[in-house]
Amino acid sequence: LVNNAGVMIPPFTKTKDEFELQMGVNYFGHFALTNLLLPLIDKSEKGRIVQVSSIAHQKGKIDFNNLNAEDHFNKFEAYGQSKLACLMLALQLDKKLKLDNSKVVSIAAHPGVSRTELGRYIPKIAYTLLYPFFYLFTHSAEKGAQPIILAATDENAKGGEYYGPTGFNEMVGEPGKAKIFEHAKEEHIQHQLWQVSEAFTETHYPFSSKKSATPNEMAEK
Repeated sequence: LVNNAGVMIPPFTKTKDEFELQMGVNYFGHFALTNLLLPLIDKSEKGRIVQVSSIAHQKGKIDFNNLNAEDHFNKFEAYGQSKLACLMLALQLDKKLKLDNSKVVSIAAHPGVSRTELGRYIPKIAYTLLYPFFYLFTHSAEKGAQPIILAATDENAKGGEYYGPTGFNEMVGEPGKAKIFEHAKEEHIQHQLWQVSEAFTETHYPFSSKKSATPNEMAEK
């Protein structure tokens, strides 16, 4: 399973379920789909789940008082939050699966800065100002897909790893290990986000024996 649906910095919109569009599409939908498909994936000898994050996770922050723009809306903050949440989902799921001795592998990846329709909401003035550097710090959709393909298929990839381009600031380059910023590893935030996400999506980690494992248990694992 590769959770790759995404939107970036659109105007304020809410989904049918009243999620802010970026959190709904980029994260909550993936959280729900992962939980719903996990029993089937767990039957495979080589099951693997890849969450597509972004270098935007570097400055992302999980604001539990504003997950769906209840208080205010900043499209850049909402995007960073959604992509940080995706990375935290991959890391938290990896811990849960290891506690259950599951063979399913949970990994994250990001495409760097690739030239796709994802950027359709970027202001035209930004394109004009940055055009001289555009091809230096971006790459094709095919190149952007490579870290995700690596995460999905590499026999040596391990649960809890993160892949992306290895060039300048992970924006472009050959696929390889990416940096997970420290705030993405915060156990109590991961745990709280998981609990809130279960409540919001009305889906649950299907292996009940370990679904209520504490952050300390997961850290020990």
